[in-house]
Amino acid sequence: MADLLADRNFHPEQKVTSRPDGFEISFPVSATGNRPCYHVRQWILSMGADVSILEPKELKDIVKKEVKQMAKVLREK
Repeated sequence: MADLLADRNFHPEQKVTSRPDGFEISFPVSATGNRPCYHVRQWILSMGADVSILEPKELKDIVKKEVKQMAKVLREK
């Protein structure tokens, strides 16, 4: 999956860097509007435990909050 995603273009200014544990994709993200980083958040969540957020902290916090809310909903069902 890493090879497939490394070739995908998410942003015109993205940079893909090889790492020993896979690769790193970096690009500017807009945090404006009522759903900050919505598409990036959805993409990250689709990767499950196979993705790590290095930065920014704000994006990491957004994804953490979503995962906690998902876990709560799953416990209730």
